[in-house]
Amino acid sequence: MIFLKESLLMASIRKKNTSAILFFIVIALTLSGISFYYYIDNYVNKVVYKIEYENNIRLYSSQYNVDTYLIMAIIKAESGYKPDAVSPVGAVGLMQIMPGTGKEIADKLKIQNYNDDMLKDPDTNIKFGCWYINWLNKEMNYNEKSVLASYNGGIGNVKQWLKNTSYSSDGVNITEIPYKETKIYVEKVQLFKTHFQHIYGNN
Repeated sequence: MIFLKESLLMASIRKKNTSAILFFIVIALTLSGISFYYYIDNYVNKVVYKIEYENNIRLYSSQYNVDTYLIMAIIKAESGYKPDAVSPVGAVGLMQIMPGTGKEIADKLKIQNYNDDMLKDPDTNIKFGCWYINWLNKEMNYNEKSVLASYNGGIGNVKQWLKNTSYSSDGVNITEIPYKETKIYVEKVQLFKTHFQHIYGNN
């Protein structure tokens, strides 16, 4: 009788140990699955939202006091990080700067012997682009939506939209962007910015 009780007790202990082991195995597998998913998700994100010239971006965004992740997003939207990109209308380089705008920025920065080919140089293009975003920030009261709309659709157009109650209720915030291309552009850049901030924000 005693032997039977001991056998039952040992069986109960083994059952509890087995349950505990299974529990920890399940937890371990779950955590491994989460870690694996996080690794894959992070890897895919860094492929899709891969950045080049990060040091240049961080340097000039800091120098001109503009949002680093916004600059990353603008470059992705404008050129896909292709330094020699040229648009159908003639915008050049990573941040797709028009030659005329480039010349004006070069004059402001007192750069000697400027020529349009310099816009294909990543360092110059990012520096000019950050300077220009800084200037737009001041002109647009640091309203990101208005800044991006100006960058794409022209600051003159945005100033007119802000005066029109159909597009702005307070003269400061754009409630409706009448240019479809510019509206899509603004939404895209702001989405890209969110992703870049999520992926590279702890770097």
